[in-house]
Amino acid sequence: MKKLASVFIVLFTLTSSLFGQTKPTYCDSIKSEIYVQISGTKVYLGVKSTGTVASQEWVFNDGTANSKDATPTHDYGKPGTYTPCVYVIIKNPRDPNKPCTTKVCKTITIEDPCVNFNPAANITLGSDGTTAVFEASVSNSTSNTYTYSWNFGDSTRGTDRVGKHTYKPGTYKPCVTITSSNPKCTKTLCFEIIVKENDPCANFNPSADITIDSNGLASYKSTSGAGLTYSWSFGDGTSSSTNDGTHQYKPGTYKPCVTITYTSGTTKCSKTLCKEITYKVQQDPCRDFNPTFSYKIGDNGLVYFSGSNTSSTYTYTWSYGDGSSGTGLQNTHTFKPGTYKVCVTIYDSKTGCKKTVCQEITISGTNTDPCKDFNPTFNYKIDGNVVAFEGQGTSYTYKWSFGGANYSTDRVVKFDFKKPGTYKVCVVITDPKTKCSKTVCKEIVIKAKETEDPCKNFNPTVSFQTDGLKVKLNVEGGKGSTMLWNFGDGTKGSTDKTVTHTYTKAGKYTICVTVYDAKRKCKKTICFTIGVEGKTQDPCADFKPDFSITINGLKVVVAGSNSISGSVEYSWSWGDKLGDKGQKADHTYKVAGKYTLCMTAYDPKTKCTKTVCKTIEVGAQRMIEQGNKDKETLMVYPNPATTVISVVTLSDSPAKISVKDVYGVEVIRYDATPNENKSIDMLINELPKGTYYINVEQDGKIEATKFVK
Repeated sequence: MKKLASVFIVLFTLTSSLFGQTKPTYCDSIKSEIYVQISGTKVYLGVKSTGTVASQEWVFNDGTANSKDATPTHDYGKPGTYTPCVYVIIKNPRDPNKPCTTKVCKTITIEDPCVNFNPAANITLGSDGTTAVFEASVSNSTSNTYTYSWNFGDSTRGTDRVGKHTYKPGTYKPCVTITSSNPKCTKTLCFEIIVKENDPCANFNPSADITIDSNGLASYKSTSGAGLTYSWSFGDGTSSSTNDGTHQYKPGTYKPCVTITYTSGTTKCSKTLCKEITYKVQQDPCRDFNPTFSYKIGDNGLVYFSGSNTSSTYTYTWSYGDGSSGTGLQNTHTFKPGTYKVCVTIYDSKTGCKKTVCQEITISGTNTDPCKDFNPTFNYKIDGNVVAFEGQGTSYTYKWSFGGANYSTDRVVKFDFKKPGTYKVCVVITDPKTKCSKTVCKEIVIKAKETEDPCKNFNPTVSFQTDGLKVKLNVEGGKGSTMLWNFGDGTKGSTDKTVTHTYTKAGKYTICVTVYDAKRKCKKTICFTIGVEGKTQDPCADFKPDFSITINGLKVVVAGSNSISGSVEYSWSWGDKLGDKGQKADHTYKVAGKYTLCMTAYDPKTKCTKTVCKTIEVGAQRMIEQGNKDKETLMVYPNPATTVISVVTLSDSPAKISVKDVYGVEVIRYDATPNENKSIDMLINELPKGTYYINVEQDGKIEATKFVK
């Protein structure tokens, strides 16, 4: 019989062990709620529970101290919406050593009893101009009464709801304070009363005006009539007493005034009127337009002329002083011996400026040039980018030059310039009979079609992330484009959108990438300079610190270890905003639950730093906020940081990391897979000091935190 009982006990123990995890506990069945009673700004609180309450602690969430009373009374002091909470510890009859804990919150609203208290009142001046009639609202409730307190603004007061008050001339601000009895609410309403004296000049409103022309001559005039006198002050130290007239100003800004006075018996009324006027001397927009020309005298009276400015907005019209003329930036003319006054009129179509410049030239000797009267030319007609040229003279020979190596020997020829621009077209015209030859040049302007730039929105950008001598680069915004990279160290040629390049030595390098969209024929080259540090062999590759954990209730003991020799420094973050230093450390948590415990190990000899994080659970019971599940959080260590940070993610899935500064500008973009501790190490040595925000996209979710450097 005893043997069977022993077997039954073992089976019962195994069954409890196997199925204990899914069987509801006593604490799961406990339900608690807050009950509340509001009186004015005071709140009477209590908690109801299906279990036996052992103790409780109230948090009023308005910055005041907590309370451990069972039914506390709390005065919030003013209307508003508040959320008091209570942490309840309930006795567990199944296991007295493991009480149940829960947190219950309730949102309450304390309303303003005077929110709808809007009494009315008014005070108006009667037809006699001195007696004011006032009236305030009246109570229509038998349970509420009103009182009225008037301050008429002239050191007198009253308590009547309706009445009259007489004022002397002046400006007053009467107010009435209306108070209700239940609830006690108060409101003050104010008004303005202006009582005027019997002013004989009330209707005296003369007028005057003064205007000024472009030469600084001002014309003034004021109201005329019997009994009126005038005193003008022109603001430049001069004056006049006439009704109207003129006044000459120098350049400047002035404030002329006129005082008009009316006199009749004992009545004397005056009024002063002022106006600000400005006289500016118009500056010549062409004062800096000083073009000129140069010339060179050749053989047999041939002179070469050239304008001083090649701007496409300039046109030149020449007068050679011998009755002939010409056009163009560059020109030639053959003179007979003598002295001539050569003039050129230069016009800028952009500014509208025009100037004629003249110089005297002297041609000496005897002009025996047989070709002096040989002055052929050519005409042209523009159609888009194509220009038709026609030489004038069917018996001549032609040799055209359109710039570069392009030429033709036809008299009539068409040429496609392909794209907009200003081109210089020259032709050598020769008369086979006389052997006379002349080169004629003209500027051809091909205007662009008014079409929208297909590359207007072609703005690819480059992001990068450095890791020692390795840099990872990525082009964004260049969809469908081809890439050509130049890494600044003599290597180039990669055509990938995302590339990784490893430099052979530390230093600063200028990286360029040319992005070309063949479909739109858009091309953009982006260059920037980066700095890389370190060696091809990571000196910290063998630095693999770790730590052991011992948990006893709420107390945790840790001990750091490392895989290389040397004096390693350890710092600890317990996951509850507290930390310690040393190879061994212990910490007692205040509240049971899950925590992310992180160790940062630093080797002063190799300058290696590494952070290792582990998730632990302490305490037999945890106080969990009602309605929320346990939630791990994204963490960054060390924080503040100097050269390296470790981002502790929420899983070991691949992560996309974006680091932005306080202005929202992305400074680092990094794709990586966390290590076995859900940690990703990132270099931040190139970042300036400041606050930065990290977004980590992982498993389709985005988590955010920040760190300080």
